[in-house]
Amino acid sequence: MKILVVDDENDIRTILDYNLKLNGFNVKCAKNGEEALELNETFLPSLVVLDIMMDGIDGIELCKKLRKINKDIPLIFLTAKSQRDSIVKAFNIGADDYLTKPFSIEELLLRMDAVLKRSVKVENKDLDEEFILGSYTFLHNQNILKTN
Repeated sequence: MKILVVDDENDIRTILDYNLKLNGFNVKCAKNGEEALELNETFLPSLVVLDIMMDGIDGIELCKKLRKINKDIPLIFLTAKSQRDSIVKAFNIGADDYLTKPFSIEELLLRMDAVLKRSVKVENKDLDEEFILGSYTFLHNQNILKTN
């Protein structure tokens, strides 16, 4: 899985880069929204972890832009902003999850896993559906008809 980390704090980027790679992820880091948009085009991440408070394009605006590019990309905010209005705003614009700093890597990994599982299920939910009509079974999206 490809993870794009967007945070203006070098220490946070370094910690996330190291720990996510240690857990088997392919990771690219961006220090601001502009760099993240460029990386998004070439790296094509499976999930984005982003901060809210950044110079230039902040995390809220970046989330909106990423949603316009790919409405299904999983987005997790990782931010120091713990106010209820920030959390509500993030979810209203398309966040899949929201974690406040300070944070534990274990919790972030669990949240990433949950978000990725939900996104994969949505993408593949129709692949194994069967429709039974009398003595016939139809496998959706596979153009297969079996007699029972």
